Amino acid sequence: MITPLGTNAAQSCAALRAGISGFRQLEGIVDAKGNPVHAGRITFLEAGTAGDLRFHMAVGCCTPAVTSVLDSEHARRPMHFSLICNEPQRPGAPPLSEGAARDIALASGLGPHTKIHVYAGANAGGITALCEAQDRIGRDQLTIEILLGVDSLLGLEVLRYLEQNGRLKAPSRPRGVIPGEAAACVVIQDKRMAARRGSDPYCAIESAVVADEPSPVNSGRPCLGQGLTEAIRSALDRTGWRPAAISKIYCDLNGEEFRAHEWALACCRTLQKPRLLHPADCIGDVGAATFPLLLGMAAMGLRRKYEKEEKLMIFCSSDFGTRGAACVSSVN
Repeated sequence: MITPLGTNAAQSCAALRAGISGFRQLEGIVDAKGNPVHAGRITFLEAGTAGDLRFHMAVGCCTPAVTSVLDSEHARRPMHFSLICNEPQRPGAPPLSEGAARDIALASGLGPHTKIHVYAGANAGGITALCEAQDRIGRDQLTIEILLGVDSLLGLEVLRYLEQNGRLKAPSRPRGVIPGEAAACVVIQDKRMAARRGSDPYCAIESAVVADEPSPVNSGRPCLGQGLTEAIRSALDRTGWRPAAISKIYCDLNGEEFRAHEWALACCRTLQKPRLLHPADCIGDVGAATFPLLLGMAAMGLRRKYEKEEKLMIFCSSDFGTRGAACVSSVN
């Protein structure tokens, strides 16, 4: 991971678990009423970097993950690299292309024969990528999947888009989005193959489901939480877990009324008032990096026994309708 709170997964997870704030005032930027804008900003990569900052974030984040699977044995296995980036409907920097994804993969140490996939799905795009990665592993258990999410909501056009839609957090809009930026990467493989090869996994992914919300934010229609309800219910059904089994959730609630309302509707239909952990209150909404970051946090908590629970859920909601939920468990 690379976040406003750390240069690697251990630092970032520890700081997020401690509730440390990574917010800073953006220099020279004010909203329409002259108020300063605050954001979760990564500052330690800016010096000496040229071009798209997302590329440098992605490579710096992905390289340590790739290093863990670059021995001679792994090199003989099918390798897939999935890049999760912002949705094309969002103003500002366009989604990273397949060519950019291949450049990131090569710069991170992956070979030229790596299969490249791009998911322009923002917050819930990582769950879409995970579902397809699981399908590929199901067809060939030798497959190694690398999922990388990278995003920044700090561009002027993104900030303008959020403000014009009444979503940017400000003194006059206390329940709004604080923009952030981050990159997070996870390596996934078949658990039987991992055991056979002596790998030491952080967690087991039991299910992953995506659904569609017919009334997303900015649609002008009241949200009834249909998509998130369907995703959570289906994720539970696929694992065979009872609602009472989920007492803690890692999620992408970001301070918006819309998201809170959607979650309240979905929760009362599916679960029994679980505790929530939402890193946006420390680093802001990090868009396409959200799901790999949440999965990494949950996995770290299970691996290091920070979590008393052995069963956790993750859910994410994208601005333009995609909803996703995943169930993860301890491997011990």
